[in-house]
Amino acid sequence: MRLEKDIVLDVPADQALARAALFLTQAGYRPSKGNNIPVEYHRGSLQGSLLGFSPKAWKAVACLRFSEESGVHTLHINLNIRTIGQIVTEAERRFWETELSALAATVLGNRLTDDTPKNTAAKALKQNLLFAVVFLALTALLGFAWGFVANMLFDNRRLAQIVGTVVILFFALLITLKQLRSAR
Repeated sequence: MRLEKDIVLDVPADQALARAALFLTQAGYRPSKGNNIPVEYHRGSLQGSLLGFSPKAWKAVACLRFSEESGVHTLHINLNIRTIGQIVTEAERRFWETELSALAATVLGNRLTDDTPKNTAAKALKQNLLFAVVFLALTALLGFAWGFVANMLFDNRRLAQIVGTVVILFFALLITLKQLRSAR
């Protein structure tokens, strides 16, 4: 997922960069090594993108680039988030948009009145944990129900196990597809 924002600066570029650096390091980003232009900050990991319940664990790269045209200084912010292994929900998308907006507000010198990126991260984490618990409970319930029915229907236990696995995977696929559609 990629989010972008352009900010017309009313402060010098070095001051804007210092504000952005402060915000990003407080949000858990690390600056990339070297004197890169554009400036990059990294947070999270590929493992966090694959397995993390919180969007703060996902691999993200914030790229800051300055430009000047006709005396107008602009900061271009590009936030590239690895969503591999994730079904991005509305709460998670809202977290990233809120974080990008908070970064823009900080660069412009506006004070944040509340911890909105932290609040939206907590909401996304709760939603993801609830989904995981419900998904596991439904899968276990289907597995137990199928085990009971399969023992009554099939004489061959191996065939019952194979058919049961296929049925559970089918229901897991249906639930996942439903979640994917609701995330759009």
